Amino acid sequence: MWPFGHLGDDAGALADGSLDEAGEARARAHLDGCDACTDLVRQQQRQRRLTSSLGAVEVPTSLQDRLLALTAADAADAGTDRPRAPWESTPRRSPIRLVAVAAVSVMGLGVVAGGSLVVLGASRTTSPERLTALAAEPMPGGADAVVVETSDGGTDAWPTGWTSPAELPTGTELVTVSELSSGDLRVELSVEGEAVTVLETHGVVDLTDVEVTRSVRVGQLEVHLVGDWWLTQAGGEVVAVTSTDEDLSLSVIREFDASGAPGVLESLSRGWQVIAGG
Repeated sequence: MWPFGHLGDDAGALADGSLDEAGEARARAHLDGCDACTDLVRQQQRQRRLTSSLGAVEVPTSLQDRLLALTAADAADAGTDRPRAPWESTPRRSPIRLVAVAAVSVMGLGVVAGGSLVVLGASRTTSPERLTALAAEPMPGGADAVVVETSDGGTDAWPTGWTSPAELPTGTELVTVSELSSGDLRVELSVEGEAVTVLETHGVVDLTDVEVTRSVRVGQLEVHLVGDWWLTQAGGEVVAVTSTDEDLSLSVIREFDASGAPGVLESLSRGWQVIAGG
């Protein structure tokens, strides 16, 4: 039994997929009747999806030089005792030192190596079968999905943190945008009455021992036909699209950016420039 009748630490284990089969079954049964734990698991999944999607962010050489210089200055000061005023209980740090401490604190999110900040978090491998099986998940209104937003056309309804198409075909209506309890995304489109399903999951697609009917180059993407689904790797996410119209499926999937969801790495890079004074 979990503490206080909730999942506790098992929420993180469920998000990681590290529970054994029996433990996962018990946890998912608990989620059916507990909104608080359902929200907690979704938060854990989003956090893992975000950290796993981060790659290497270049640290400006000027920042590295400044931090090394400050470290050397600290070492030199360590052997020098300066008189302190009676009201000073502890040595004070200069504003520059505080900036250095802040920079090092930010670096604590990752490991600096070879001039890059490598953020911790490994991408999981995803098989086409696992992803396309999400099409059988209960739709919004059931316990396993939540409607994020419904819209008439456009891509604004895509939740933050997921890669979205640059644009959608003329006459497209976003029917449902759902984040599943598995931590994946399902979008139902209607393009002039034609149903199109889009699935997204974080990770790297694994085509080992998978029967690929056809592979084509569409825009910036290498797209593979597996069963009735067209799959591609869009940055740190796997995208799958299906409909009864093959050309329509390809027209939707080609609008995804090969680099995946934008914004996070660019923001970190700009942050380094600010710290470096550039």
